[in-house]
Amino acid sequence: MKTKYFSFTILIAILISSITLTYCETASSKESSNILVDSSHQQLIMDNAILAEEANVCKLDWESFYLLFMQVERKKAKELNWSDKKISLIGALFGMYQGKFSDSLNAIPITNKRINNISSQIKIKTAEFNTFLNSNLKPGFNNFVHPTNVFSVEYPKEWGSPEMFEHNNNVFMFNVNGKSPSLTISITQNINLPEELSSNIFAYMFPDETPVGDLIREKTKTWNSMYQLFEANSGDKKTQWYVTYFGYKTNAIAITLSAPKDEIENYSITYKNIIESITFF
Repeated sequence: MKTKYFSFTILIAILISSITLTYCETASSKESSNILVDSSHQQLIMDNAILAEEANVCKLDWESFYLLFMQVERKKAKELNWSDKKISLIGALFGMYQGKFSDSLNAIPITNKRINNISSQIKIKTAEFNTFLNSNLKPGFNNFVHPTNVFSVEYPKEWGSPEMFEHNNNVFMFNVNGKSPSLTISITQNINLPEELSSNIFAYMFPDETPVGDLIREKTKTWNSMYQLFEANSGDKKTQWYVTYFGYKTNAIAITLSAPKDEIENYSITYKNIIESITFF
């Protein structure tokens, strides 16, 4: 076990050195500062990595803690304009510190007191992280982080908690007291997405519904999307769907809101806020 962690630590250290040296050889001083992690930030990473490894040793859920920590770092990156390389370096440092302190933490006896103490620290830190992540939420909105840790969106608090659809942890639904509107958020992973999304995707998703109005596309450096309004008869009434389909790396994300045709306009601003709130990790 020692050899495994020793080798892992050396590997991460080499990776960190490679990322930093290669980048700094070709970057300006301003660009270099956008990847380098200063000593106080390294201390923060190390403290949280040690806590995560403590949880790991005590057979607690350290992975969720790590993922939440990285969500916080990515939010900082967005606000402070950090590079993707810096985020990669932060994740590498976290893993290096876990490996570095693993042997010493494993040498400490595991007692109920220690487990309870680590569990309490994890809960406190988790609350702090969530407070930070939710600090810029629109009034009356909650933040939903998809379990795949690929993206998050905001949604109205009054819509209640998301429910997994038919035990499929890729699909979640929000129903307002069992009435309209109905919001569905889904993801399909590990697919090869074209540079420009095909409108045939909508034909597959809504084979019996009629598109209304124009198909609207949007594209950035990291993702692209399509939006379309659909309509279909539902008994003696018509139902409409706002549909937005995102392509991000190898992930396809669909966010739909449905309601009776004579009601859906009431939710147009809410849907717009939901779509604009999406954050990719």
